[in-house]
Amino acid sequence: MTTTPALLLAAVDPIVRDTALMCLLTDIPGAVGLRYDLLSDSPGTARRVTMTATGVQEDVLIDLDHTCVTCGTNEDIVTASTRALSAAQGSSLIVANPISAPTHATARVMGAGEHFRLAAVLAACDTVDLPEDLLGDDLVSERGLQLTPDDNRAVGQALVAQLSHADFLLTAHSGPTGIGSELLDHIRARDSHRVDGFTSADLSVLLAHDHHVATGMQRIDPLCIVPEVRAAEGEVWTLHLRNDRPFHPERLHAHLRDLALGGTFNRGHFWLATRPFTACAWEGVGGQLSIGAIGEWGQRPPHTHLAFTGTDSAVRQQVVEAFEGSLLTADEMAAGPQEWMDLTDNYDPWLGSRSDGGATGA
Repeated sequence: MTTTPALLLAAVDPIVRDTALMCLLTDIPGAVGLRYDLLSDSPGTARRVTMTATGVQEDVLIDLDHTCVTCGTNEDIVTASTRALSAAQGSSLIVANPISAPTHATARVMGAGEHFRLAAVLAACDTVDLPEDLLGDDLVSERGLQLTPDDNRAVGQALVAQLSHADFLLTAHSGPTGIGSELLDHIRARDSHRVDGFTSADLSVLLAHDHHVATGMQRIDPLCIVPEVRAAEGEVWTLHLRNDRPFHPERLHAHLRDLALGGTFNRGHFWLATRPFTACAWEGVGGQLSIGAIGEWGQRPPHTHLAFTGTDSAVRQQVVEAFEGSLLTADEMAAGPQEWMDLTDNYDPWLGSRSDGGATGA
């Protein structure tokens, strides 16, 4: 059975998303678009607009019978897309995610679809705004882009979830230069493709591509940090800090402010001396830091690898010093676990109780 190729489009700016969507609809013969928007004044309700290059085919409100709004729109995509393609006799599908929504869960749903094939995940952005969006401290709620009433994500957190997961990065302008253009190459996945200018995309390439769900998930896996797309140059730097020694829990807490600085994007994984069996995730953006337990290290030796991206050289040195100052010393490491397993550990709110296996591996 022939399946219809589908594209998944995401952005954190409604103008950027809608412009990219219209360019794609205009340039792809027979394309049908489904655009989803959440209604801030009506939680649990979304607006779905079905359109083609000739105009709007349907504009309806849908109830999201799910506590997770992205899960609710994902469920609707499966049924609405089949109906829309049939009604418009469409030959391809473009799904525009709600503004600021991540794409990995939607890609998983679309990748399992019976009537269409997920060809590519696209992230659209304007590199002019990228430094402020990624490294600034604005919240999605301050811009009216929140997914739920209690959505307190930084704009950069929402943006990087899209950029790092995408197969193709579409920029608003052809031939962009400057810090924003450099930042994009430091954030996007190494195996992703960049297209400068919404009208410059080779649409036959987009539709012929195959999005692999496992590959997409690996791109955003905190345990799979790989070097950026190109070597450091210009004003943007990415610093990879690696060490086999764990963080000292108290010294890490003392240095958190210097490590989770505003003005940098940082991500990766780490281990605490008091939790030698627990792999921990790390993501800092917009001055916010998120850490959490991923699971056990298993056959992998515990280690720490954090990558910091920024533009201020003074901040770079500060990060290096804070990182080194947070680790166990070589002498403490040599003394063995019996000397540091019982250090004061106040990370239960983020990493779970040590009695659940974090310290003992039980």
